[in-house]
Amino acid sequence: MPFTLCHPAAVLPLLRPPFVPAALVAGSLAPDVPYFLSGAVPVTAQSWYAPFANATETHELAGALRLDLPLTAALLALYWLVRRPVAALLNRRAAAAPVRGRDPLSWARRAAWLLLSALIGVATHLVWDSFTHWDGEAVVRIALLRAEVTDGLTVARLAQHLSTAVGAALITLWLWRRRSALTAPPADGDGGGGGGLPRWARRSIPAALAAATLAGALARWSRHTAENPHGLPLENTLAVLATGGGAAFAAALVCYAALWWLTGRGRIARH
Repeated sequence: MPFTLCHPAAVLPLLRPPFVPAALVAGSLAPDVPYFLSGAVPVTAQSWYAPFANATETHELAGALRLDLPLTAALLALYWLVRRPVAALLNRRAAAAPVRGRDPLSWARRAAWLLLSALIGVATHLVWDSFTHWDGEAVVRIALLRAEVTDGLTVARLAQHLSTAVGAALITLWLWRRRSALTAPPADGDGGGGGGLPRWARRSIPAALAAATLAGALARWSRHTAENPHGLPLENTLAVLATGGGAAFAAALVCYAALWWLTGRGRIARH
């Protein structure tokens, strides 16, 4: 599959009003959530949430509304939880900016655009993967995608690697052009504290997040190597490291964000 974090590249042209950027990005990531839950959340056939941890179902058209939309909603909730705490780490003005009020008359319209944005994000993921997954709808129907370019490398698999590289390049370029927003000085009166965070915290917390990511990646890699004593292909090893590290990073980031809000940093940032 294309690397999960490259999927938002497909929605970059739409990251402007009236679309909801957060919903577009969350939707483009949602179908791959099961890969990160694997091994991190215990799942049995009787678990009510089992379908949400099944990547096969989240990549089917039938699962777009039933599974991918709720997963998108969960990702949006996580985004809204961590947005201001992360801004505080980056020392952005956003950490100290007040929450903007919304016109109550526009609530229904905003909800409609949010739903549409989420659906578009999910659709871009499913369409992209249909041309790159070995069992994708397009791959199954189009013989050319199953043709071998070299021994063991099909057109679909080549498209997977190339599209991942292109997606990563586009996202990197998009972020680079907006790099000033990530390094903006704190708002007046913030004292350089980044939403009330002292400098030592703005340095130690990212280090702790990095350590958690590394620990999660190594833990999942260790488990998979124990289950596969003859070794894993490089591609599988990279996927294991990425999903294990990603799951651990997300868990650690949520813990930090929860502490940020519980200790009143959000209130400090608004004054």
